Amino acid sequence: MPEQLVRYANELATLTMSDHPELLEAGERAAEQARLSATTLARPRPDMLIAAARLHGVGHLPDVMKTGFAPVDGAVYLLGLGWPDPVVSLVGHQLQARMVARYLGAGPQLSLIARIQGWPADILDFSILTTGVGAVRTVSQGLDALRRQQEADKRIPFRVQDQRLARLSRAGRRVDEALTVQ
Repeated sequence: MPEQLVRYANELATLTMSDHPELLEAGERAAEQARLSATTLARPRPDMLIAAARLHGVGHLPDVMKTGFAPVDGAVYLLGLGWPDPVVSLVGHQLQARMVARYLGAGPQLSLIARIQGWPADILDFSILTTGVGAVRTVSQGLDALRRQQEADKRIPFRVQDQRLARLSRAGRRVDEALTVQ
């Protein structure tokens, strides 16, 4: 069954993102990073992390976008397709989305999606931060890219931006250090 979930995630990503190669590539790279991290750290249910990483960008698709906030739009889309709650939750809450959702008009929708914390969330965030289109990045480089993206959106208060980046930095550091020990 776990292999089937990953296969379904790959099929859905290919089907929906084939016209958006940058999203397709980012999902492939994040899924591989999630697989490596989850198996190296012997985390339970790596299939959920791999599927969420593979589909983390689905909310950027024009046909999926409803609120304009990709994590929430992706989670609502996957929920409508009947994806398991852990995958929906991880996609919806990726990159500390809850901290900025209300400023981006998606707070009510995100509040309906359960939040998964701890290692699953840390590994997904680490996987997204360290994989960019065309290159593997450090956590710091991923945070810099997110910082630039946030700064371009004047709706998010600077204090909230800084808190979000600090939390993601700690999560990335936890995973990076745990992988280094292995």
